[in-house]
Amino acid sequence: MKKLQCQLCGGALVMDVSWNVAECEQCGVKYSKESIQKMLDLKITENTISSCDTWLLKAERQMNIGDYSGAKNVYQKILDSIDPLSTDAWWGLLQCRFHFTDMLLSGQLGKSETIFLFAGKPEWNMSAFEDNLKNAKIHASPEQEKEYEQEYSTFMEALPEKRRESEANKGKEQLERDKENVQSELGNLQTLLADRKSSLDKIKRKKKIRLLLLILSIFATLSTLYIAYHLLIDVRSFKAYLFKFIVSLFIMVVFWMIFSFNKSDNLKKSRINYLTNNSYEIIKQISDAEYKLNELKVRLDNLHS
Repeated sequence: MKKLQCQLCGGALVMDVSWNVAECEQCGVKYSKESIQKMLDLKITENTISSCDTWLLKAERQMNIGDYSGAKNVYQKILDSIDPLSTDAWWGLLQCRFHFTDMLLSGQLGKSETIFLFAGKPEWNMSAFEDNLKNAKIHASPEQEKEYEQEYSTFMEALPEKRRESEANKGKEQLERDKENVQSELGNLQTLLADRKSSLDKIKRKKKIRLLLLILSIFATLSTLYIAYHLLIDVRSFKAYLFKFIVSLFIMVVFWMIFSFNKSDNLKKSRINYLTNNSYEIIKQISDAEYKLNELKVRLDNLHS
């Protein structure tokens, strides 16, 4: 195939997506399709037909095994390098767009195929589809043209419903993800609440133990004082003085324990108040999460029904 060159400056000509116009990269002169055909002097030889048929057969095989990206590349190669007016290649490209559309709606289409699908334009701009159909019909037989139009119309009529189903499926998937996230959040909150309750129980148990020890210490101190007063009040021996010193020291220790218990009790009250308030907040969050989870379940049930 001849290389397309500008007749004025010799620069390379670049075809647009529809293959209806070519523009010179250097001077910007545009050429119509008729001018391009004259420049190409497309006298299809038997070897060219054989080569084109070989590539078309390869593309058809790739379509049959579901390799639509590979088929698209083969059809594009035919149009770029062998026969830019091949009806079968243009129609093959349009069929690839049909399959890519189904893949896009099911969330299985890659980025490069998505760009090809809409010719780099915003999604659901169907001009690329229309251009492919127009080029496929240029050299098609009346039977082929009728078949192409019928299949194209069938696809376009079914497309809105396919898009609605796709949006519904995406909505279901999003709700399922939201449900999983809420369930995970609910589990974390329940674990956190159990941890707060465990901490409160430990603090209360420790407080009871310290209070019991304090009561026993006071009782022991009072008992010791009673014994010292009645038995050793008039004794002047060294052992009596030593015993009185120990009793006095023991009394100081008891007073320190009372002071320490009071201070620790204030700290524990603050800690208990914090854990209690935090537990109330967690319980509220759990209630909100359960309400949201039930709401998501109802919405999912409505979608499934």
